[in-house]
Amino acid sequence: MKARSMAFGAVYSAIAIILLSLSAFISDDLFLLMASSLPLSMVSDQFGKRVGIASYATIAILTFLIFPMRISILGFIFIFGPYAVFKGLFNRKRIFNIIFHFVLLFGLSAVAYAIISYTLRINLTKYTAFAIVLLVISLILYERFVEYFSKWYLSFFSRHMKGA
Repeated sequence: MKARSMAFGAVYSAIAIILLSLSAFISDDLFLLMASSLPLSMVSDQFGKRVGIASYATIAILTFLIFPMRISILGFIFIFGPYAVFKGLFNRKRIFNIIFHFVLLFGLSAVAYAIISYTLRINLTKYTAFAIVLLVISLILYERFVEYFSKWYLSFFSRHMKGA
């Protein structure tokens, strides 16, 4: 890894930690939680998966040390963070990528369901399938949000960095 990519990874990680801290202070705001994964997605797209994984590990460790056992932090560590790093694997439309994409979405949804039911101590055994499908739909909507933000960011970045 180059020093430049690691420096940008540190800056993007700091932005994500600030957004996660704001999310924890503002009553676990879901929008800030989703927005905190955008810098991680951008660093993973621009500088590669290795820098993205290093940034994710840094963010996960620091936020867990600062805010242990917050549901928003656990949601980021187990759902939004890994998806932001690995979302670039699904750009190609081959059948293996599509199958892996849905396996990842259902896996992350099952993890989200387990976290929610364990931390809130809710017994939803009758509604497990419905809850997981609802979580998959919400992750697909989140995926579209990240995709549109990535397109906007890359066009903004390429436009403003041509003169630099």
